Amino acid sequence: MTDYSFILLNGEQEEFLERIREFGVMDITRSDKPVDPSSSALLEKARDCKNAIALLGRTDYSKDPDIDKIKQAESSIILDSDLTKDTDDSFERLAMLKAQLSAAKAEVQARKPWGLFDKEKLEAISESGYKVGFHIVPSKRFDKEWASTCPLEIIRNNGSKIFFVTITKKDEEIPIPVEEIPAPAGTFVQAEEELNAISSKIIETKGRILALKEKTMEMKLSYDGLLSELDLYLANVSSETAVENKIVVLQGFAPVSNKKEICSYLDSEGIFYIAEKAKAENNPPVKLKNNWFASIFELIGNFYMLPKYDELDLTPFFAPFYMLFFGFCLGDFGYGTILLALGIAGIFLFPKFKKVAKLVALLGAGAMIMALLNGPIFGSSMINWFGINPDNNMMGWLKAGKDWPMDNLDMFWFSMIFGLVQIIFGRIIAAVKATQKFGWQAGLSNVGWIAFIIWISLYFTEWYHGWDAGTVMKPWLSHILLAIAGIGVIFFSKISGNFFLRILKGVASIYDVTGLLGDVLSYIRLFALGVSGGILGSVFNSMALQLGGIPYIGWFFCLLLLIVGHLLVMFLSSLSAFVHPMRLTFVEFYKNANFEGGGRSYKPLIKK
Repeated sequence: MTDYSFILLNGEQEEFLERIREFGVMDITRSDKPVDPSSSALLEKARDCKNAIALLGRTDYSKDPDIDKIKQAESSIILDSDLTKDTDDSFERLAMLKAQLSAAKAEVQARKPWGLFDKEKLEAISESGYKVGFHIVPSKRFDKEWASTCPLEIIRNNGSKIFFVTITKKDEEIPIPVEEIPAPAGTFVQAEEELNAISSKIIETKGRILALKEKTMEMKLSYDGLLSELDLYLANVSSETAVENKIVVLQGFAPVSNKKEICSYLDSEGIFYIAEKAKAENNPPVKLKNNWFASIFELIGNFYMLPKYDELDLTPFFAPFYMLFFGFCLGDFGYGTILLALGIAGIFLFPKFKKVAKLVALLGAGAMIMALLNGPIFGSSMINWFGINPDNNMMGWLKAGKDWPMDNLDMFWFSMIFGLVQIIFGRIIAAVKATQKFGWQAGLSNVGWIAFIIWISLYFTEWYHGWDAGTVMKPWLSHILLAIAGIGVIFFSKISGNFFLRILKGVASIYDVTGLLGDVLSYIRLFALGVSGGILGSVFNSMALQLGGIPYIGWFFCLLLLIVGHLLVMFLSSLSAFVHPMRLTFVEFYKNANFEGGGRSYKPLIKK
């Protein structure tokens, strides 16, 4: 996740939230902070700096016809220490010079038709009691007879207009029907000189802006520093001093994959923000990212709690176990087939609940897989349904050295072994997590417990079957496992502090073997629930067969009881099969994997 901090004035936040909702990826929390002179000044400086960066970012002189002159001017520029103020002043100066340039161009065009004249001689004529009048008329309106009424001289005729002057006494009106225009302030040569001077100032100012553009990264660092200073200041201001106006501080989290488009949008809108890698101490939301299989089981994990932001997500690790545990508890191939069919149908019929439908389908598949161990189907046996001869090796791939199907005692021990596998797997995860987070010593305690679990399991197997010592576990293997267990548990249950206190802590932790025994025994429920479901199914089968003996209508009651009875058993068994594997996951597996949890769900603002 990327952590975003936004600073807005009260009244701006609703518009901002509406705009950010368009992305549909931002998880937002908000808090109001009081505005005082200090925070107001910091906000104003940050605003000015942000605007200056935006102005420089939009400036591109690469296609300017005077680019070479601009770059030459840039090389001789000495910038002010306050880059923000220098930028603002430069753009203001450039805007003013551009306005002056337009006026100067217009002045050149206005003076050019009058040619070169001596302003001093005009003043001398005025002092002698005469005045020179300047006139412009369309060519069609000009009358050559005007020259006979007063002295008149045509200065220029451009085809559409005639520029001319007249000489009359100061106290006399002009005897021709034309209006007099103000005399030019100077010659067009003087106007061109002024135009060139303004153009030079524009090139110099653009050079200054180009030099400032090179300092954009420095200004961005300054801007980030101002926002950090403001954020820190606001974090320390008591809300008791709140006044009428407030600054709204918004904290948002979004996936790293969306950072580029979000930052581009925020920059274009001139919004104050800080973007940095999310840290666990800031309690960022958690968005799980799993493959298609594990993502379906996120529904199960959400019933408990999400992992912390920097914690390993256990969903992909418990997902296959949960699927098979469910199948173990449901314990019937027929029920699994129905759930699989319902799940597949739900995917197409109820698109909004596609994820739930996929979960139902996978759990049904898990029930079908696990039912192959002991062969139950609708309260009966596959041997009866399909006429399977278990002695012809047709199911030899399941035999594992014994006749198929497995009996209840086999299923009992299988549930225990299955539990041990998950507990060992959880301990392996805990060891890897601890090693990555705290170093190699932190994981050795769990390695010791793994060695002990393997040792006690192999020892019990030999004892239970009455085999001679060393039949399964060779003496050298026994010694190695016990050494690893002793060193790991006694010396590394505590990895810091006084050496003797560490040993004492390790010795005390041996008591945890009682909890380990309880964890293993908890998995007996897998066997118990599977057996109970099968018994209920067979009971309904027996009752239905008895009703089938009723003359004429017996078949109807038999069929009705079979349907109703097995639906009831499937519902009750599915409920138990859903809840109890969840308990094994959240209590036994999560505990052995050292799962902490406590993460909050990622809930982005989305447009409704």
